[in-house]
Amino acid sequence: MNRTIPTRAAIGLAVLVAACAAPNPSASPSPAPSTIPLATASAAPSSPAPSVNPGPDTRIALSGSGPIGLDVADGRAWVGLVDSGHVSEVDLAAGREVNSIAVGFGVSHVVIGDDAVYGSRIDDAGGNSLVIVDPASGDVTGIQLGPLESVSVDGAVVWVLQRDGTIRIIDAATGTVRASASVHLDADAHSEAVPGGGALWVSGDHTPVHRIDATTAEVGPDIETGGGIPLAFDRGLVWGARPDEAWAIDAAAGTVSRHVPLDGLAEILAMDVDGDDAWIAARKPGRIGVVVRIDLATGSVAGEFGVSLPAGVVIDADRVWVTSYDTNKLLGYRR
Repeated sequence: MNRTIPTRAAIGLAVLVAACAAPNPSASPSPAPSTIPLATASAAPSSPAPSVNPGPDTRIALSGSGPIGLDVADGRAWVGLVDSGHVSEVDLAAGREVNSIAVGFGVSHVVIGDDAVYGSRIDDAGGNSLVIVDPASGDVTGIQLGPLESVSVDGAVVWVLQRDGTIRIIDAATGTVRASASVHLDADAHSEAVPGGGALWVSGDHTPVHRIDATTAEVGPDIETGGGIPLAFDRGLVWGARPDEAWAIDAAAGTVSRHVPLDGLAEILAMDVDGDDAWIAARKPGRIGVVVRIDLATGSVAGEFGVSLPAGVVIDADRVWVTSYDTNKLLGYRR
């Protein structure tokens, strides 16, 4: 699985309103679905949601504030805390934070590479916008690229998406920029970039998905999804969502191949997928935070969990981890 979360997952909060100075249209009704032919029949409509579960079985306190970005590997979680400007290392088996590293205000995305942990900052004042952390020593270096929407890693390639729509392919070993590309991003909307299948998949709430080749940086033909942003790559599929639908692009074919209706949501914040198991961080009307588990094979709701502002979601082997922005905690739910 490759997974990321929207840089503006907490756009309704003061920190990102100040940074972006724009309303969030994704909380409004979604645009009408695209009229492109469906590659497969849509899944059955979601069943009525079960009762909201009162809470997770694991709660891990974080010493910084504003946890959003999240990645998990080898029993460790790395969390980006946008308000305090820290990256935290968490020992999941022990259930505690083991390191908190100051990297600068506005760190939103965090991803784990082979030899480093990378963070992207929406505000690059006073430091590098691409943050590089040595997980063994905690040493911090980086690259100044201007304010970033996101960072992601795919093997030896580090992808960064800048707020102006510039995409840079960076060699993870040397830190040099291999190639660049540019796409249109709406300034007042969520945007996201997901790597997978030898490409980066980029879109905003109301724009088509763009495919950027990992070798040539060539921008491929637009892929119309009817709205929503790409959020996860799993088993050859690029998964994305808007409040009324989760969809998947077949990476090899470059066409939309899955449609799963969603019900009762007003804003999508994050998503991770493992086979037919999808976990979506979202808001309901009235800014009510929720994490919803969807069976993608049937389109039914398999679980629903109340979280005041869930910002990041990662599916691990036996648990699903969620960053809780309001409580400064990492929450774990048994699968």
